[in-house]
Amino acid sequence: MLLGQVLNSQATLNNYIELGSLEFVPGEKFDLFIKIMNSQLDIRYVVENTNAIVKFIFNKSNNLTEEVTATFMANDRSIVSAEVSAAISAEILGGTFIMEIDVNGDGLDIKKVVAQGGLTKQIVGAC
Repeated sequence: MLLGQVLNSQATLNNYIELGSLEFVPGEKFDLFIKIMNSQLDIRYVVENTNAIVKFIFNKSNNLTEEVTATFMANDRSIVSAEVSAAISAEILGGTFIMEIDVNGDGLDIKKVVAQGGLTKQIVGAC
């Protein structure tokens, strides 16, 4: 099983902090970094094919989803990141989200990844 571990936004090769979840403010953009792990072997899952495509798939309150395409870290293809726009962050829910890895970039070999911890939505102005 493939799992995604949420990392700090300053993550670099072998220099990162694993976060339980990432807090975000609805309506504000944020950067999301994920390390992909093979949980059965307890090792990083390295996507070797440079044609691979990774998408974060977030749930929205209207039972629809929002997809954001991620990019691989240049020197570590087990870490992906994406900027989530303010418009998207305004609509998505917190909690667990999934990722899809299109291993060859052709839609024929899709791997699912569950993000551990996921996102925590901050409620601004709440007491």
